[in-house]
Amino acid sequence: MQALRSDHLSEASLLRLVTLCDLADEKRRTALTDYGAKDVFRAVDWLDRRGPGALGQLAELLGGQLPGMAKLKAMMVGRIVRLDLSKPLTPETHVELVAPNRGQLEAAQ
Repeated sequence: MQALRSDHLSEASLLRLVTLCDLADEKRRTALTDYGAKDVFRAVDWLDRRGPGALGQLAELLGGQLPGMAKLKAMMVGRIVRLDLSKPLTPETHVELVAPNRGQLEAAQ
């Protein structure tokens, strides 16, 4: 096995590698975050009524910016919500339900 040297990578490749390592570490940490049925109900109900929204707004509903964002990241690991990971997470990051909302389910039937 050959060691990976940063001088052999382009700046874009190095940035992607750092981002992937950060995401893997964040996933490990958020998998340990505890959230309850009340948190899931609040998040699903809010997203079901309003549609996709901003991470910061929903985090405030779940106990404030830091605890709320941690819960939403854990819910992403639990496949309850979907976060846009194409860019660094900010309060403006797009959040949506993984499963379609009730209206979409009824329209599909």
